[in-house]
Amino acid sequence: MLTRWEENVISEKDEYGRFPEKISLSIRNGIHHRPVVNEYIEMLWKMLQFLGYSGKRKKMEFEAIITHDVDGVIRYKNFYKLLKIIAGDIIVRKKPGLIPSTIKEYIEVKTGVKKDNYDTFDFLMDLSEKINVKSHFYFLAQNKGSIRKASNSNYDFRYDICDPAVISFIQNIKKRGHLVGIHGSYNSYNNYDMFTKEVENLERITGQISESRQHYLRFMAPVTWRIGNQNRLVQDSTLGFAEEIGFRCGTCYPFHVFDFVKRESLDLVETPLTVMEGAVLFITRNPDDFYSRICSMIDIVRKYNGKFVLLWHTNCFNSFEWYPYQDYYLKIINYLGSLSN
Repeated sequence: MLTRWEENVISEKDEYGRFPEKISLSIRNGIHHRPVVNEYIEMLWKMLQFLGYSGKRKKMEFEAIITHDVDGVIRYKNFYKLLKIIAGDIIVRKKPGLIPSTIKEYIEVKTGVKKDNYDTFDFLMDLSEKINVKSHFYFLAQNKGSIRKASNSNYDFRYDICDPAVISFIQNIKKRGHLVGIHGSYNSYNNYDMFTKEVENLERITGQISESRQHYLRFMAPVTWRIGNQNRLVQDSTLGFAEEIGFRCGTCYPFHVFDFVKRESLDLVETPLTVMEGAVLFITRNPDDFYSRICSMIDIVRKYNGKFVLLWHTNCFNSFEWYPYQDYYLKIINYLGSLSN
């Protein structure tokens, strides 16, 4: 479970080139909502106690880790982008009635009446600070000087990391004491040179970084971990489900990763992702159920005094798709705060 060995020996891939989570051992057996590694730890501990062992056990404490992948920074970048959003209102969302409000928002953003819809950084940091936690922001780090042929532009190059507006966002995050990490681009998960270049791009702005999560949660065991370790990263948080919630690695504890090809432990620590907001929508579209399912995962992690890792994208607010759910973000944060105090 911890090495993700099954993801290496099963060659089948999904449409994004990822290990198909539906064929994983845990999902096939309906145990993905259970941290089975933690359950085994508890079982072994009780066996030892039964046999008379009186040693001390390392104390673990529940912690909420709030993370945000920055897949987009500007919704209304220009008039062309406005036209694409209007087309989306008609074709994708099938809601032509949204067009007047879309145009109104565009005008308000461009005239300075309101922030762009994707500029949620201060809002997210404010909420995290209220419960005394730091937000972790993972930025895509491509720039116009990058070799874009090696990337997939349909999924990448959402913004230029060297854009003054992006640099300003990053500087504000660091000034407020929150954390910035790398969001490895679509094809960087198994490409050392590409990932290293992106780390260098980001570190020119931020100084040394220590955290990562791969775009689209793309991961190749143990190659992705090895690449992060070679770039002196301390922590990764890619290992979660894209269409489910729960425990892809079977645990809610951070752990040093093991390279089963080279047969060696790495310095890199995996802090597994527990819940991604978009994944919950694959399970339910009912807002109340959406909230209760996330809270149920929080309760399970708290039972084992683990780390509950939440991913909520910075651009998953202030849009038609997210209006029914975005108020629940505040409720989730408040619930986590009530458990941490």
